[in-house]
Amino acid sequence: MRAGPDRSAAGRRKAGRERGSGTAATVVVMGLLGLLIIGMVQYAADIHGQQAAQAAASIALATAREQNGSAAAGQAAAASELAQLTTALHDPSVEVQRSATEVTVTITGTVTTVLGITQHVTATATGPVDRFTSNTEAGS
Repeated sequence: MRAGPDRSAAGRRKAGRERGSGTAATVVVMGLLGLLIIGMVQYAADIHGQQAAQAAASIALATAREQNGSAAAGQAAAASELAQLTTALHDPSVEVQRSATEVTVTITGTVTTVLGITQHVTATATGPVDRFTSNTEAGS
């Protein structure tokens, strides 16, 4: 007796029910893979926008906290940096506040997602104002 394919009625019914199941499984897996890839691209865009805002805030802080610096100089430095970073951040807003002792820079903007959803990004940098102290003031 030869062992061959199952040709019984039960075997034919089972094979008929499973027809196309490989295609259905492939569609589900490919859909999930597509969502995973879109999620990764979105995450990368969000991180890029956050890093662009943080870089501009750091440059604005360094410019505005100089001894003869100003809030306007810090704002101009941030605007220049954001212009060089192309379209990482959309509709950026730069706010520089400088007091006698401290500078605070806040940059906000949006990052457009793959699916058209917008994410808001905010970066803040704070530091003391640089000031000159003579040796006599320092206690030497």
